Amino acid sequence: MNDLIKVSDLVIETLYQEGIDTFFGVTGGAVVHFFDSVSKKKETSAVFFNHEQSASFAVESFAKTRKSIGAGIFTTGPGATNALTGLAAAWLDSIPCVYISGQSRSTSTIGERNLRQVGTQEVNIVDMVKPITKYAVTVSNIYDIKYHLDKAIFLSQHERPGPVWLDIPVDFSWSDVSLNKLKKFNSEKEYPKDKDKTFPSSFREEFRALLDKSKRPLLLVGQGCRLSNSEDILKKLIFKSYVPFVTTWNMCDFMDFSEELNIGRAGISGQRGANMAVQNCDLLICLGTHLNNSITGTIFEAFAREAKTIVVDIDIDELANIPVKVDYKLNCDVKEFLEQFSEMDYVFKKNRDFWIEKCRNYSDLNDFSNKYSNIEIGINSLYLKKVISQSCEENTIFVTDGGGTNVYSSLQSCFNRKDQKLILSTGLCSMGSGIPEAIGAHFANPDRPIVCYIGDGSFPFNIQELQLVKNLSLPIKFFVLNNEGYTSIKTTQEDFLEGNFSGSTPESGIHLMDIKNTADCFGLHYYLLKDVSSLNKNLDQILSSRVPLICEVLLPIDEIIEPRQGFKEVQGEFKPQPLEDMYPFLNEDEFKELMIIDSWESI
Repeated sequence: MNDLIKVSDLVIETLYQEGIDTFFGVTGGAVVHFFDSVSKKKETSAVFFNHEQSASFAVESFAKTRKSIGAGIFTTGPGATNALTGLAAAWLDSIPCVYISGQSRSTSTIGERNLRQVGTQEVNIVDMVKPITKYAVTVSNIYDIKYHLDKAIFLSQHERPGPVWLDIPVDFSWSDVSLNKLKKFNSEKEYPKDKDKTFPSSFREEFRALLDKSKRPLLLVGQGCRLSNSEDILKKLIFKSYVPFVTTWNMCDFMDFSEELNIGRAGISGQRGANMAVQNCDLLICLGTHLNNSITGTIFEAFAREAKTIVVDIDIDELANIPVKVDYKLNCDVKEFLEQFSEMDYVFKKNRDFWIEKCRNYSDLNDFSNKYSNIEIGINSLYLKKVISQSCEENTIFVTDGGGTNVYSSLQSCFNRKDQKLILSTGLCSMGSGIPEAIGAHFANPDRPIVCYIGDGSFPFNIQELQLVKNLSLPIKFFVLNNEGYTSIKTTQEDFLEGNFSGSTPESGIHLMDIKNTADCFGLHYYLLKDVSSLNKNLDQILSSRVPLICEVLLPIDEIIEPRQGFKEVQGEFKPQPLEDMYPFLNEDEFKELMIIDSWESI
């Protein structure tokens, strides 16, 4: 009986058995055998991009959208180095992805020698990617290929997920191996369950006492809830306990935004109401988040300062480096914690009516876009995204490019309904991520409408992939926000550099593209939305279209980012304010009415 199998076939079949049926990349001499194997297996397909950076973004977007493993294939040298940006995005957002790179022949690699290059286009890619992967290895023994692949797949999903990288010499990919001789990976033996990372039974009664005593409890829902497949149990728990919640960036689409207990998105670019809730609660339960600066702000001692804080995180290193005061650090899986929480039969108490009503008041602060509904020149981005999210189908996927203004306005006013999702590489927030991430999202869920928001400054970064969109007739709607430059940078320059714009406007050195000419170049349908009237007139037709199209949206040139972290001048120096005091600042009476705890200045 013939037990031989070609290595490239073995790799693709193994990944397919893990649920991966779509592979992103750019072909090249060192990976042609992998793409050949993909094409010959009827259940799998490849999506070929024009640049590896784009393909690498599509990998992580595909994984996020489908809630599975993403996979990309990249050739040696520049093919692999070009993929690093998307890899970094997957790493920072803890997304399980498998990146495969081809390498020079096994007989023509550097190995342990102190050399720069031996093989054609050889680059020591593994040492480059190790800091931003959970596992990275160059396969040096052909019979170890299955061991390394199985280990990589396992680690990509084990505990805190993340991307992995497998570097495979080209002569291995075309060779046959005997299945009986392959080294095997045993996950239970190499990674036995860590008993220290379970819910501590000793904490159970203390936790119950904290809940009983609390009059203003709040949940902060982080990405770990999604990565641990805990969303369903968490939703049931929220409705059962009737405890309000706020979310981190990655979880902003966790539940319908209009849900009564959803108080919004927290952080320095988050919503005013959500930050008010965080700052005024007396018990903050943080689930699957490490409370980085984007959530806490930079005045660490002012964050949730009158609350008992509990953080549940599977990553012990993150727990050890949280910048704010934490009363209880639980190094365990979020799902296990929520299961314990659910068993307590903890119910909402009547003496918390005051807190629920207060949180409703906070929620009212999150939507202020209507004040821009009647402006005569341009369309405010906050108003635009609110109107679109309310007008789109209830299963629409919104992809937000990483440009600053675009990110802010999406987090502020993309009010998701029902099953609407928001895809954004929040950790990296890279300009140019939008177009390829929209493509990745489409292939993850081809039957769902895709809307992509992208700034005019980000638009050129991966514009070449519009040819892929055109050729494959992907019905993605691109809304290009034209504010003639980098508004988030201009805001910083206005606040701190006396309005000295450098490299943020066409006059100061950036080179923006003519959006209509670009649409015409790629043969894509084009709409110009220059004011609220044209938005109202064309939106239904745009959203009902089933062809790819580009909508140029003219924003007011003087549009500001709001609300945002507040800064006040103190003795000639600009100092950040606590999360509850966002810019533009509320009047003193309104601010005092909303606050339960003492203001920061009085402490």
